[in-house]
Amino acid sequence: MKNACTFTGPKPTRFKFKYNEDYKLCKKIKKSMMTQMKRLYNEKSIRRFYITSAIGAHMWAGELALQLKSQPGADSAKSGSPPPLLSI
Repeated sequence: MKNACTFTGPKPTRFKFKYNEDYKLCKKIKKSMMTQMKRLYNEKSIRRFYITSAIGAHMWAGELALQLKSQPGADSAKSGSPPPLLSI
């Protein structure tokens, strides 16, 4: 599909912070992911994000896609996991 993005990444157990999302490095990773998602949305016209339900970077991407969609002017952003698709 044209203008789509998908995410992949390690499980939290691969990081030294494990499941502690309040850890400084975890917050830094999430912030970087959001920055890249906004860049894709604004500069590359990406409007569709495919996300699996795996824990870790996959779930973070899903949470961030929902945050991105809730921002003003982001009505057409969609996220989903192939299959089934979850359009937001």
